[in-house]
Amino acid sequence: MRGERFESPEAAVETFRTLISEITALEWKKCFENWFERMQKCIDLKGEYFKKR
Repeated sequence: MRGERFESPEAAVETFRTLISEITALEWKKCFENWFERMQKCIDLKGEYFKKR
């Protein structure tokens, strides 16, 4: 949706809903599994997963 322009907020919401509905259950599962792995890595490293500059 990046860069798209919509006639109304409702049109943007409808486009969002359409795109979200096209994501398969397997894709959602992978997304959340990856997210949980990253969060666990952060927990295991006591926040050092994010490098300080």
